[in-house]
Amino acid sequence: MLEGEPGATLLWVHGPQPVSFRGSADRLEQVFTRLSRLPKLVLYSVEPGPNELLPDAPWAWSARTLPKTASLQADLAGFFGGLSDRTPALSAQRSLDAASDDLPKGSDHIARLWANDRVLDMMRTDPANKPRHGCGARGQISAGDAG
Repeated sequence: MLEGEPGATLLWVHGPQPVSFRGSADRLEQVFTRLSRLPKLVLYSVEPGPNELLPDAPWAWSARTLPKTASLQADLAGFFGGLSDRTPALSAQRSLDAASDDLPKGSDHIARLWANDRVLDMMRTDPANKPRHGCGARGQISAGDAG
């Protein structure tokens, strides 16, 4: 069902999950490894606490968190309104352009966001290509990886 939609988004509404139940996680992981197109994953926690069920797997690496800003009803209404274009929302699109002396230099934060996206793309393409010791998470990418 998720594969048929190019812009599919899965909203995971959950409470604290301090224990990893391997059987449940294995079934969830099996479903996602069979998909040829992964949906965007958005996490919404109704209470603070760990989420041990979320695996270290390609489909979960780019999950983003929907912040709890108001009531559950208001947060989810805003989220679904944004998906359906009924609620206006700001969005930022980053793109890579050729370097030029007449362009302003971007911030280090934007460079880190780009690096994070690049590492996630490389990891999804080749899961064995995971950065060692979290170097990608800290933005330490070699010049050879920048292509």
